[in-house]
Amino acid sequence: MSSMRQGSSCSSTSQFSSLKYVEPPLCKCEVVAFLRTSRTAEHYGWKFWGCRFYQKNVKDSGCGFFQ
Repeated sequence: MSSMRQGSSCSSTSQFSSLKYVEPPLCKCEVVAFLRTSRTAEHYGWKFWGCRFYQKNVKDSGCGFFQ
């Protein structure tokens, strides 16, 4: 006997059909940039590419790449 109930179906592929892969850019360190999400009040939730080596509140961390 099947563990899946008769008449049920999986729709996970339709949920993600509109997603598209985006090739991440290289930062000035020549490393694949990291997709980040802004947490500032003015731009909360905005997505951007940033240097993978950036660390919040650490002076001179990363290369300063922002796209």
